[in-house]
Amino acid sequence: MKKELYTAMLIGGVFSFTGCANANQPAPQKIVKTEQVKREVVYQKQSLTKKQIQNERAAEIDSTLPKWVLNEGYVEDGLGAIGVAKLTGSRTTRHVRQIAMAYARKNLASRFLTTVTADFKDKLEDATTNDNVDLVEGIKESLEENIKKVRLSGANPRKHFLAKNGDYYIWLVISPSQLKKAKNRVAKKLERVQLQNQHNKAVKDEISKTIKYLYE
Repeated sequence: MKKELYTAMLIGGVFSFTGCANANQPAPQKIVKTEQVKREVVYQKQSLTKKQIQNERAAEIDSTLPKWVLNEGYVEDGLGAIGVAKLTGSRTTRHVRQIAMAYARKNLASRFLTTVTADFKDKLEDATTNDNVDLVEGIKESLEENIKKVRLSGANPRKHFLAKNGDYYIWLVISPSQLKKAKNRVAKKLERVQLQNQHNKAVKDEISKTIKYLYE
């Protein structure tokens, strides 16, 4: 009996000791398994049309072009125009320059035609009276035809530029004095044409008087 009681007390003490230990120690933290969410940045590839790609490339190239190219060769005094040619593997720089120069001359002639036609029409409006309306209208109708027949000279290259995509630009300019001479050549040409086959002195005088408004 004593042995059984001792064993019970001993076991009770163990349980009591263990119970005290559990009471004094903090409860273990609850471990919760969590899954880390991986965040990914997804880049969506845009489907660009051929035209959009060309526009993007053109915008990139435009950012490197000089101001005179972007302004299409405009000058406040005189007259300017630009010619452009592509530098490819089969062309030398000299060849490309010649091609660009040819285009520049063509563009300059076109700009000269537009500019002088508008300028002369304004001056003819100022010269119009009740007596010479038909005469002035006849001169206006023959303006473009006669301007094209006048050789445009005195143009000189001012600058050139090679773009990243191989486009070679050249800027051709006519000085104010050369532009004035060219306009006067046009006026003389118009006067000769209008006086041709005219026998009435009064009409011839009116033609010469009207044409004088076109001279610089």
